Amino acid sequence: MSATLDKETFQRLTLLYVIGLFPQGVSSSFRLQKVLYFATRDVEPKPFTFRHTRYGQFSHDLAAQLTLLLEAELLLHKQLPGQQEGSHWQTSDVVDHETVRRHMNTGFPQLLQSIRCAMRDHAFLELAELNARADEDPAMKEAPPEQVLLAAHPGRSVPTLQDEDDAEDLELVLYPGFLRAMKSMGMAFAKRALLESEESTIGAGV
Repeated sequence: MSATLDKETFQRLTLLYVIGLFPQGVSSSFRLQKVLYFATRDVEPKPFTFRHTRYGQFSHDLAAQLTLLLEAELLLHKQLPGQQEGSHWQTSDVVDHETVRRHMNTGFPQLLQSIRCAMRDHAFLELAELNARADEDPAMKEAPPEQVLLAAHPGRSVPTLQDEDDAEDLELVLYPGFLRAMKSMGMAFAKRALLESEESTIGAGV
């Protein structure tokens, strides 16, 4: 029986992998959305649903996962005032890029290759040129507003080439509740260490 991966874990893995490929992070949520549209257009399984919106190809579930990863402190975000890009996203120091790459390579090698092609062809274009290419996409030109352009894999899990143990480990590591629990545990250990240090200092009469 082939292994499966929770779809939201798959979405988070894809986002962390793509954002990690930008050496200084990705400027503009628009750029990130368009790169992921082109990267996932011709492969299966697809992590995100994209619709024809006034922003062009846009995925609401992608935007939701960005917020979740930011809250889990796996991503960093800042506004860029006075610049066309607007938002800047990058992975935090918590993210182990080698582990992310390994899970992508073993679980979704075709998607990994498609992402690399999209990075090469689209990721570093000027926004005006990227927008022009997105507007010329055949599906975009034919679809009426709000129509689905790409549909995410149906159901709550996706097939993966990983073994079951790796899939389970990845789901645990990228589960928001686990991340929040680990953060709280780390803060508790740090507070305890500080108190013990203070007590030791007082006991030494310093």
